[in-house]
Amino acid sequence: MDRRLQRIGWNIRSLRESKGYTIEYMAELAKVSPTHIQRVETSNKGVSLTCLYRIADALHVSLGYLIELDSITGNLEFNSEFQKRMDVEELMFWEDVIIYCKQAVKKYNL
Repeated sequence: MDRRLQRIGWNIRSLRESKGYTIEYMAELAKVSPTHIQRVETSNKGVSLTCLYRIADALHVSLGYLIELDSITGNLEFNSEFQKRMDVEELMFWEDVIIYCKQAVKKYNL
């Protein structure tokens, strides 16, 4: 199981539960099936950027918050420590995510 997907799933579940949302209610807000939400939360299924945006909107958080970019970009000292703990493949993955998100924001005027 991909560690990054596990972390995103855990973030989604934690936020959902902290708001008192059921999986069914969350799915309704995000306009996806309850089964899909459950699979994303348990990392049994990958998740598209579109779905992540819907989930973030339903939880009233930014996409960056869900994938932990907000907390990373706000603190340069933490950034340096964070990067030390990641291998090159992980750094490249997050760079690709940031580039893709920027392109999606620009393309869809988000």
